[in-house]
Amino acid sequence: MVSEINNTLERLPNAWKETLESMIIQYQSTDQTDQNYVLMQSGTYQTFMLKGGKDVAVIDSLSFKVASDSCRAAIAEKNDEIMDGLMSLFLSKEKSELSTASGIDLLKKQIRTVVNEVNEITGFTGREQLGVTDVYLYIKAVSGVE
Repeated sequence: MVSEINNTLERLPNAWKETLESMIIQYQSTDQTDQNYVLMQSGTYQTFMLKGGKDVAVIDSLSFKVASDSCRAAIAEKNDEIMDGLMSLFLSKEKSELSTASGIDLLKKQIRTVVNEVNEITGFTGREQLGVTDVYLYIKAVSGVE
């Protein structure tokens, strides 16, 4: 339904488009839930290879605070794209980048960006207030691979 609305909006004059977009945001803001969506359950220990292929990050858990049920459903539906984005993100990281508090904070912001890029697919671009609002990440270890 969101894609149908977006297609219709593209064909309207700008003044109408802005008014309708505002009405859609107001309507969807009633959908706000501030719930967590767990992408990686604690104890599953998902591994991601790091830059150079000699190290891996072992992720104990990863979850998102979402502002709407529709965002929660969209993330569940786009799980493969999110995991692919996470893999690419970790492949750009070096071990030293994940061993400081500032490095972890940067990673969390970048994970949120990955999910917001998926928001483009799911229809949350420009409406991030209804999408992912926070990222919770627990890295168990960063270790060399033999």
